[in-house]
Amino acid sequence: DNVGDCAGRGADLFETLSGDMVTSMIIGLGFIDKYGQIVLLFSPLFLSVGLLSTIVSIMVALKISNPTKSFLASLTVATASSAIGLYLVSTIFMRDVTLFYAGLSGLIVTLLMAVVSNYYTGVNSSPVRNMYESAKRGAAINMISGFAYGLRGAAIPVFLVSTSAIFSYLVTGNIYGLVAANLGTDILIGTVMAWDAFGPIVDNAGGINEMCGEGDNEVFDALDAVGNTTKAYTKAFALASGTFTAFIALMTYYYVVGKRPVDLTNPFHTAGLLIGIAIPFLFSSYIMSAVNSTTLVMVDEVRRQFRENPRILSGLDTPAYDKCVKIATLSALKQMVLPVLIAEAVFLGFGLLFGVNALAGMLIGLLGSSAILGIKYILIGGAFDNTKKHFELSGNNDEALQSAVVTGDTFGDPLKDVVGPSLTILMKSIIMTALTFETILLEHALFPV
Repeated sequence: DNVGDCAGRGADLFETLSGDMVTSMIIGLGFIDKYGQIVLLFSPLFLSVGLLSTIVSIMVALKISNPTKSFLASLTVATASSAIGLYLVSTIFMRDVTLFYAGLSGLIVTLLMAVVSNYYTGVNSSPVRNMYESAKRGAAINMISGFAYGLRGAAIPVFLVSTSAIFSYLVTGNIYGLVAANLGTDILIGTVMAWDAFGPIVDNAGGINEMCGEGDNEVFDALDAVGNTTKAYTKAFALASGTFTAFIALMTYYYVVGKRPVDLTNPFHTAGLLIGIAIPFLFSSYIMSAVNSTTLVMVDEVRRQFRENPRILSGLDTPAYDKCVKIATLSALKQMVLPVLIAEAVFLGFGLLFGVNALAGMLIGLLGSSAILGIKYILIGGAFDNTKKHFELSGNNDEALQSAVVTGDTFGDPLKDVVGPSLTILMKSIIMTALTFETILLEHALFPV
């Protein structure tokens, strides 16, 4: 939790933030005549508003004892204060109120993502209750139900991002409106990261409580359930914001290339589109295999310790935790090498062979496929996680039901914690890599089409 949900998510959102600042400045160079040199400071000004709104939202959250209400209230306050700041930046510095409308649309997307995430993964939400009822009929029925809800929920964030992008372009009349909308999705990053850290903190507190032999505690269970929801929202937020970042990076790619269109009647362009759609599936399979192989090694190590020192099970000796941590860390680093190399090699190789236009088709396919797959995995995993939490809070001691919800949670954990977030990173890193090597591909492609 500390590594994945704090350090990992922080690195992911930092990549989004830094990428957005770079792309906004590159595109801003084309709008100096309209806005003046201040356009290059637009993104720092925009994001400084987010810093102030984070401080305000945290002050509000501290005054509310109910964790769910505190979460929603802090998001609402952060959104309202950010909207005021966006209006001031757009009208005073940029002298263009349409940028406020565009930025507000991106801000609304992030708020709606909280609603979507809470609906599909909240511990007392309708989908989670239905999954709990399905689990009473067996693990397989529970997994079918969760998979169906994940597929349904995956469409909504894509619609939200697409609607915001179209609205922003129409209201401003130019591509810089998309930049404002994209920055609008970033403005709540501080608040979101604070709530993301909330999950591991209450998880660790509950673990300490359990290790002290205090037994079940309803307060910790309730906090953990909210923590699961906030973590699911953070992952969904990161994916929505990352999708917008990739969208803008793709627009920047076209801006540098010279806005040459992708021609779907050209077989090279269409082939690139299809390959781009396929790569996230291949990438996901390698990530899941990495989780599986690491789990096998971890289980073998735990069993070895129990076998060689039976005093561990009786609580007389402490397990060698450091060996398990070392296995997880080294395996995570080693297992990521192959999928990353394959993804980067395929895209750069295709670009070197057939040029920037064919590569653009690949990037479009990658963007659409990664966005939908990523949010699907995140929602499925979050729903399975809180279905188990719903069981724990219900007081039901049925062993078959417990086995069903634990099976779903075990299946969902790598989806929401590993595969889903990794697709966000894949999407952004590939498009930013293409943007970095764009001039080389323009000049040195072997068979440009």
